[in-house]
Order: sequence, then C-alpha cells, then structure tokens
Amino acid sequence: MRYQGHFSIIAAAIFICIPVWCAAQDEVMEGAAAENPALAQPAAETPPPAAMPTPAASSPSAEPMTELILFSDIMISTATKRMQRVSEIPANITIITGEEVREMAALTLTDVLFHVTGTYFDYSSVLPTTRLHGIATFQNGNILLLINGRKVNIPEWGQFDNDFGINTLTNVKRIEIIKGPGAALYGANAFAGIINIITNEGKDIRGLRTKAGVGHLNRGGDLSQYYMATYGDQNGDWDYVVDASYWQQFGNMQADDGPLHNFFLGKNASAALRYKDEWFVQGGFNKMDAPLLTDDPTSIMVHGITNGYLTTKYDYTVNEQSKISVHLEDTYYNKYYPGTQGNLEQIKIRSGADVPSDVTAIGDMMGNTYPVPANITGYYMTMDTYMELLQLMSGPSEQVKLGGTMNELLAEVQYDLAFPENNYILAGISYRLDRVDYNALTADVVSDNNYAFFLQDEYQLLDNLSLLAGGRYDYNSEYGSNVSPKGSIHYAPLDGLKVKLMYGTAFREPSLYERHSYPETGELNPETLSQSEVNVEYTYGQLFQTKASYYYAETKDEIGIGYESAPLYIYTPNLSLMNPMLPPQPGLFSNPFLTAFIFRWVNTGQYFYKGGEFEGTLYPADFLSLKVNYSRPVIYQVGMPYPEQDLNLVNAVLGLKWKDLLFFNFYAHSLRMPSAVMNPSGDYYNEYRWTKRYDVSVGGQYENLSLTLAVFNILDEFAYYYAARTYREHRSWRLMLEYALSF
Repeated sequence: MRYQGHFSIIAAAIFICIPVWCAAQDEVMEGAAAENPALAQPAAETPPPAAMPTPAASSPSAEPMTELILFSDIMISTATKRMQRVSEIPANITIITGEEVREMAALTLTDVLFHVTGTYFDYSSVLPTTRLHGIATFQNGNILLLINGRKVNIPEWGQFDNDFGINTLTNVKRIEIIKGPGAALYGANAFAGIINIITNEGKDIRGLRTKAGVGHLNRGGDLSQYYMATYGDQNGDWDYVVDASYWQQFGNMQADDGPLHNFFLGKNASAALRYKDEWFVQGGFNKMDAPLLTDDPTSIMVHGITNGYLTTKYDYTVNEQSKISVHLEDTYYNKYYPGTQGNLEQIKIRSGADVPSDVTAIGDMMGNTYPVPANITGYYMTMDTYMELLQLMSGPSEQVKLGGTMNELLAEVQYDLAFPENNYILAGISYRLDRVDYNALTADVVSDNNYAFFLQDEYQLLDNLSLLAGGRYDYNSEYGSNVSPKGSIHYAPLDGLKVKLMYGTAFREPSLYERHSYPETGELNPETLSQSEVNVEYTYGQLFQTKASYYYAETKDEIGIGYESAPLYIYTPNLSLMNPMLPPQPGLFSNPFLTAFIFRWVNTGQYFYKGGEFEGTLYPADFLSLKVNYSRPVIYQVGMPYPEQDLNLVNAVLGLKWKDLLFFNFYAHSLRMPSAVMNPSGDYYNEYRWTKRYDVSVGGQYENLSLTLAVFNILDEFAYYYAARTYREHRSWRLMLEYALSF
C-alpha cells in the first residue's frame, strides 16, 4: 500500500530526529555544567526509575557467562513487556544463549528447538510444525515469533517457517522461549507461546565478525554453504550493527515412496541503529527461492518470498515512576509459487447444483448419454478451464506463476507506571493492519483491521510474594471483539525455591489465507484456549537447578483442513468435442478417472492438552555440565474414537570444556510417539514407536578464531513415522568457522 510506504518514511524521519535532538540537548547540558558546576549532579545521587532497570543491569553486555546463565538475574522483557529478572517472572521460560547456538552449529530454529523441554515437531507436512505443550497449527500460526520484539509471522496465515530465514541465527545473543498463552499482551498469534530472538548490539561485537559454513541441513541431502558477515560498534551514545548473509541450503526428507529434495537459496541484509537505551530503529531485506526437486524433472516447482521491513521504538522517561514507549512496524512481503500449487482448479470448479440451464445430457467415454438428474452429485469445470489445467499439468510449472503481496502495519503505545514502589502497572493501545493480494488465487484484495487495549498490574504483596493480573481487549473488523485475561502468583517460600501458579487464555481468529484460499470454506469461528499451569523451580547456588511443571489446557474450534471427493464433469457447449460418438449438444462429459477433491478450512472441534515437564541442569565441576529434560504431553480430541495420544520426550546434553578453549558436547534425543490403530472389533488403540537420535559437536576458540564441527544422527537411525509415510533424518554433518576482527 502506498500510504504504508509513506508511513514508514515519516515514522523513520520522526524517530531519527528525536535522538538527534536528545543528543544535542545532552551536549548543551554538559557544556552548561562545565561552565557552572552547580548544574552538575553526581550520578550516584540520581536513582534509576523504579519501574525500569538501570542501563547496566539491562545491557546484554552485562550478562554472565553461559554456564551461569540459568542461575543468573539477567533482564528480559518478552514475558511481561517490562524489564525484569528472569527469576522474578511468572512464566515458563527457557533461554538459549548465543554460545549454545554456536556450539550446536545451529542455523535454523529447528536445530535449536529440538533440545528444548516439551518442544517437538510435527512432520506430517514437508516443513516441520513446532508444538509447544503439544499445541500446534499448520506452519506455526499459533506461536508468535519475534526478532528484537519485531513480529516475524507472515500475515498471510500468521505462520513462520523453522528452516527459513537463516540470517536470524547469524548474530544471535540469546533466544527466549515463553511457553503458554501470551494473548493478554500480544494478541492472536501468541496462542501457544512466544519465541523472541535477541541479536547482538554493536557494543557486543566491537568490530567485524565473519562466518562461513559447509555441511547439511539436519535432514541430510547435498552439501550446503553459508556465508555471513556482521559489523557493529558503539560510538558514544550511538550503537550500530550491519548484518548480511548468503546461503545455499539443501535438504532431503526421505519418504517410503521416494526421496524429496529441498533447495533453498537466500540473501539477507539488515541494519540497526540505537541511541542510548531510548531509541532503536532497524530495517532489512530478505529474499529466498525454494525450488522443490523430485526424481521427475518435469515436477520442479519454484516458489519463494521476498521481504522488507522497517521497525522503530522509542522509550521516553516521563519521571522516576513512569515511561512511555512507542513502537511502529511496517512489513512488506512478495510471495510467488507455481500455478499447480495455487489450487487453480479449486477456484474454477463449480458445484453440481449450479449446472447451467442449457445442459441437456451427461455423456461418458463409451458414447452413452444420460439425462441430467434434478440434484446432480458432483462438481464440474468449463471446457476452457479444463484445457488450461491440462496445459499447466503438462508443461513446466514455472511458466505460470501465482503469488501475492502482503503488508502488515503495526503501531503500539505503552505506558509504564510504578506507583507505589511495589506496584507496576502497564497499559497500552495497539493497531494492526494485515493486507493480502492473492492475485490469481482470488480477485479480491483482502484485509484485516485489529484494534486492541491491554492492561497489566503486578503487585509485590510481600518480599517473596507477587501477584499479577491483566488482560487484553481485541476488536477485529471481521470477527468482532475478544477478551483475553490472565493471572499468576509468584511465591518464593525458601531461598532458591520458587513456585509459580499461572492461568491464561488466548484466541486466534482465522487468518486471511484460511478465510479466502478455498472458496468452499464457510463460516469459521476463532480458535480459543484456556490453560492452567503450576511451575516449581529450585536452584542450589551455582551447582544445579531443577524445574518441574504441570499444565492443563483446553482449546475450542481449532482450525484444520477438511475435504470431500466427488465426480468431476467437464461442461462443454458441444459434447461431440469430447467424444465424436456423442451428439452435438451442450452437456456434461463424465470421465471415471476424473475426481474433484474440494478442500475447505473447518473448525475441527475441541481438544484437551495436559502434561508434565521436568528439566535439570548440573555443574559438578568447572569443565563439566549435564542437562536433562523430560516431557509427556497428552492430547485428546473430543468426539473422536481415538484414545489419548501421549508422547514421551527425553533430551540430554553432556558438555565438557577445557579453559574456554575447547569444548565437546554429546546430545541425546529420544521420542516415543503413538499411532492410533483399529483392532478387528472396530476399537482403536495406540501403537508406539521409539525414535532416537544422537549428535556430537566439538570445537574450540583461539583468540579471534572459532571452529565448530557437528555430526547429527551419528547412528543414522532417527525417523518419524506417520501413517503410510516414513520421514527420516540421515546422518549429516556441519562445519562452521568464525573469525572476529576487533577495531
């Protein structure tokens, strides 16, 4: 949209002027203080605002070493939208550091999330869908993905792809994973959880970092190549980072009916500028091409996406107790894919009840004709559409490109207030516009407007007891209003022991894609979720930490794909065009080999999710660490004959280090998955399969040079089993080399 581009330019101009003016005022005050010492105040006598931490406490450069991070008091803001120590936040939080990402040789979110407690992947589609607490939506539409607080979910259907956007992990400082509903602050996509990727600032880099890699995607395939460079520095109050990457990535997911090769080609660039801890602006460009290659060269399908964005945030401190934050985002996408992937036949297939009135007969391949029934069962397409479809299916699919453009505009204003000292209140208003032009998929440009107001109050009742209550009101132009309340209790009865009781709700309105991609889709209700969770954490000094949790969640109106099959007829004004034996009259031509599969999005019903999780981290010596986690999500769909689907997931990491120069990590992953099977009496029972994977990584760092070698699935036996298809990850390896040049 043209005005969105103007909006970005105006917003950038305004937010660039603000810090420049602030810097000028600082210089004026410093000069005045030099001339008049009475104007200069000792820094120690000026306490920081009660609601906001000091810059030193919130600075990423002030975070401790990786082996202590689980026991530290680092500051994050993702869970409650205000800076807090991790130990004080009433949420189920997992933090993965940049050092851990490097030692994994991780390049995608799949690599990282593979080892997170209670997280597993649904491989029933080509790309893995992440499940947090067992809850999932196709392409991760129920998880909010952020990069430095910027929303990454694509507005088309709210999704993100685990294996795309590889540049997000080239400059990562840490990854914050919040499990549980977050709609009370963030809205629709924060349904099952939030993932926020925090990147390094210029003060963390202080020069140029280059990285090159060769190896495989976790699912094997041909060798991939990765090239990345990041430059960052700090000059006075200004902090800046420039990042770029280029990669050729191959994957291979082998099914029982033959191999499927995936190839991704990506180019990415971004730049970020920060003034003090007050103002931040970032812009970037991403481009990815993803041909899908099979053993049949004629079935090549080229698709891809380009993306440009601009985001800015400004924090204005009103006084010691209050602060105002303004956050603006403008994101543009261009998506393209082959015509055969665009369901062109779905758009031009008509219902049998709407057969034109001039149709007098149905003809078949044998030269027979039949009268048209009053209520014909099946579907038809016109002769022109039929010939167009044949041309698409017989020729190179890249000759016909379908696609669409997408825009998302987000504006948010938040007010923080600490009053009195033990009461922290935040309130905000938010506006979001999603706009999608599907081009050939639909003749219409579809859009969505969402207005929201959120409020949260956290009260420190005692030194070891805090209460939190909040909620969000959303109004969607298509689906009306929704309220998402939440509440929690955070209690520390003993030193090192913390108990968290949490309750939250969430919703997700049907995406633009779900509403408009299939014409047969009827009315859809928004998905809703309510979840309760108890979390107990215990930390013993810097020796070990344990965390156990139990959750119970109920969802209603989950959205999935439904379809029906019926005979497909070809409508033609002259039946003899289809078969010379037929009379020259308008009619429907019947071919027993033609079947219409009419897809639609439907509300699939009500689900219950429950389960327990445990994780423990032990540091018995400076050179040794052991991390273990176990989770057992249980899923049950109301009204279905299948039993509860219970999974058992175990992860373990054994780490060895020598003087921060060399490291060795051994990763173990085991998953027991059920599959519903019907016995001779017609009842269903679960049949279980255990799948195991073992990885190793070894590397070291000497001065400015670091090297990491990782081997995945060293026993070459890991597999996911789904119905008639077997998805398997092969043994693979990855070598990463990083060089840092300081100035």
